[in-house]
Amino acid sequence: MGWKKEQTITIGSGGTKSGLADIGDCKHVGFEIPAIDTAVCYLIVSSNGGTTTRRVQKEDGSGDLTLASGAGGKYWQIQMPISHPFVGIETSAAQSSGAVTIKVFSK
Repeated sequence: MGWKKEQTITIGSGGTKSGLADIGDCKHVGFEIPAIDTAVCYLIVSSNGGTTTRRVQKEDGSGDLTLASGAGGKYWQIQMPISHPFVGIETSAAQSSGAVTIKVFSK
């Protein structure tokens, strides 16, 4: 089964958090993350699309769900169902080389 929605979100130059993609009632997401300043990526969610976001925890509760990323970019498919209608990416380091546009796929 293919993806229902494709959207883009952006982390501004010097920023660490992207905008949020509205995935509605979709439960599965994937991110195409281009080359970024070396940083850990965290999945963030929001209930209402506002500025309050939370990092998603691993299913076993052992810590934040993360993806190490850097030169060359990565594709990150989240293996667990998402329970919030808005998703985004937070990075552990500010993006000093300019804005970063990330593709978000959901179904």
